[in-house]
Amino acid sequence: MEYIHNYLKKLFKKNNNYIGKDGDLLISKIAEDARLYNSELIKFLLNDKRCQYYFLEKIDDVTIFKSEDFRMCINDARFLGNSFTKYGNKIGLITDKSIVKIMNEDYVVLSYPYKDCTLDGGMTKTEAKRTNRKETMINNILFKDDIHKLKSPKAFKNFKKYSFENEKLKEETPEAIKGNENLIINGNNFAALCSLKAKFAGKIKLIYIDPPYNTGSDTFSYNDNFNHSAWLVFMKDRLQLARELLSDDGAIFVQCDDNEQAYLKVLMDEIFGRDNFISNFIRKTGQAARIDAKYIAKQHDYLLLYSKNIDYILINKEIADNMDSYIYEDEFVYTRGKYKLNKLDRGSIRYSDSLDYPIKAPDGTLIYAGGVKEYNGWCWRWSKDKLDWGIENNFIVFKKIIMEYGLFILNNINL
Repeated sequence: MEYIHNYLKKLFKKNNNYIGKDGDLLISKIAEDARLYNSELIKFLLNDKRCQYYFLEKIDDVTIFKSEDFRMCINDARFLGNSFTKYGNKIGLITDKSIVKIMNEDYVVLSYPYKDCTLDGGMTKTEAKRTNRKETMINNILFKDDIHKLKSPKAFKNFKKYSFENEKLKEETPEAIKGNENLIINGNNFAALCSLKAKFAGKIKLIYIDPPYNTGSDTFSYNDNFNHSAWLVFMKDRLQLARELLSDDGAIFVQCDDNEQAYLKVLMDEIFGRDNFISNFIRKTGQAARIDAKYIAKQHDYLLLYSKNIDYILINKEIADNMDSYIYEDEFVYTRGKYKLNKLDRGSIRYSDSLDYPIKAPDGTLIYAGGVKEYNGWCWRWSKDKLDWGIENNFIVFKKIIMEYGLFILNNINL
């Protein structure tokens, strides 16, 4: 016989009241209706003989709904498909009466199965001392206005202005922030980002984030059962806001260590796009190997670098400063871009006999590095094999300068 859990899923999929727009079951609504002894739900179960057997009991002329048995059944992994993700996707807003239009109620409840973890961490030791507790196990009740105001801009207060006059730091209390000052904001970083968004969205060139590493030794506390997921939710909210603040040619650095680096990389791929990943820098943090390390001494952490739009960002300043020198075009311009010419020969202390060889010019004359056959410390930049490849693939050009030929490398801007 089919498990009651699978049978229930098929049964509820016939009831449009419990089907979402995506076609999935609204499990949180089923659970809430069961808790409130919803008459429509009970009638629906009464019309099915198998449900009557499992969840309804008749005593004399009274039919009793065994709500606890029903709720245990729909909370079972066999009903959920063994996926907490399905639960998480059905987070809803409810009142203490039913799932109704929340605009007519004073407060609502965040409702979802296993709703036992609320992120309550701080970024500073001050906040850690103030809370002085591990992650709280509560069902959050929100006032209606909080739903709209959670991400709304907040007013800055107690701000000071610092300037440097006569080799001394000067403190002032300005009447207002004009918007072009450099700001140091002490407070909840999520609220700060929301507040900056109204004025600076799409205008910031560079963001650097040094979040808690989630090592257990930092000041950020979590419920142990939700350690990684809570940290990732914490980061996701802030990274999404950070992306909105970045200009199209902006970039973001996020520092982390091995505890979350792999997870953070996947998260940032999702938010910024995998194509906008630039580099994962390794930063040395220790001077010498620790002999007391249990396994292998860790002497580094990471900085993940992403652009908002890889097509607009320019990292290499040398190329930016010399962009005007890329003036030549050939038949490969649409793939290689414009190019400039660099001499193939060079005078260098890195002289090599293998790079000092004659090259036949189009008129049959021989060309030598540095212009003379005798040794003069000059040699070619490329080996003979690479030169042949360069000529064949149009990366080398012969140019006649006065009476003699010279060899040049095509340095394309896109390569």
